[in-house]
Amino acid sequence: MHFTRRLSVLLAYALFSLAALAATASASPQPASGTFTEGPQTIHEARQSGGNLFLRFTRNVTLTGTYDGVGLSDERLVIHADGSLNIHGTIDFVGTACGAPVHLTFNLVARGSVVENVIVGSYTVIRGGDSETGVGRGNGKIAGTLAGGEYQGRVHCG
Repeated sequence: MHFTRRLSVLLAYALFSLAALAATASASPQPASGTFTEGPQTIHEARQSGGNLFLRFTRNVTLTGTYDGVGLSDERLVIHADGSLNIHGTIDFVGTACGAPVHLTFNLVARGSVVENVIVGSYTVIRGGDSETGVGRGNGKIAGTLAGGEYQGRVHCG
């Protein structure tokens, strides 16, 4: 009788441990990768100071891959006198992440050169996703041109 009870407790503990391990594994970040294409911009502000050009604009961004859909970007671009540039912005994204419907906000930070037409930077999903599972939350690196490129990083798929 005591052996049966101990065996039942041990089996219940083992099942609980396996369930917790499976939940942790499914919630751990997975690789994220794909492409982005930026559409024509609508310039909302343009000014010059000290040989630098400051722009604020919006445009559509299409993402494919782990993130698949369209977002509206709101970007601030500084083009320095030497041709180097800095970009800060957000993307209000609607589409899918890991195959699940999502509404996300990406934060972008990048640098590059208009002379070489190259940008490199990073992204972080700062809002959105399922509050319980975190589907779509992630971060990573971007590389490409001012018109598009590739992203690679990590994403929570649930």
